Amino acid sequence: MGLFYVGRWRCPLCLWGVSARTPKRRWGESHRALQCFVAMPWTDTRPQRNRDMEPIKVVLRYTDGAILKGYTQDFHPESPAFHFHKDSQETSPMEMGVEGLKALFLVRTFGGNPDYRERKEFIEGDKSYGDRVEVTFEDGEVMRGSCVYYHPERPGFFLLPADPRSNNMLIFVVTAAVKNLRYL
Repeated sequence: MGLFYVGRWRCPLCLWGVSARTPKRRWGESHRALQCFVAMPWTDTRPQRNRDMEPIKVVLRYTDGAILKGYTQDFHPESPAFHFHKDSQETSPMEMGVEGLKALFLVRTFGGNPDYRERKEFIEGDKSYGDRVEVTFEDGEVMRGSCVYYHPERPGFFLLPADPRSNNMLIFVVTAAVKNLRYL
């Protein structure tokens, strides 16, 4: 059995798990004094769409430059596909493949704050969960953040942005779209 167990929730950032006896937490709620954005069900098999889970705002960015904004309820980092809604009330979701995807951004709002200038660097004394990394994509874009687990043979990894006030709460980076990953 791997890191994640069927029927249990486990956070890949802090590795804290909850079982059926522990109350479920919503996205963004903290546990053990950590701000965990990925407290969602992880299983060894592809999850089915969880209609009880609140839809999560995501922005999909593809390697060809296409951008889609919408919601998902069943994204899984090991799954080749997930369901995507353009609006939260849509009854028939589209099945989206991970192939061609550059990154999936879990966002606070779709519009962001146009007046806020997100910082791209870590500041001395910043808390980071995992290793501080700089990711360079095939198209030349560079992102900095912290990553708990990166392995080049995995489909992707989670990146927590360097700026905790960023509109991006968490980013799933697809390994195939990465040109270089450098530890800071």
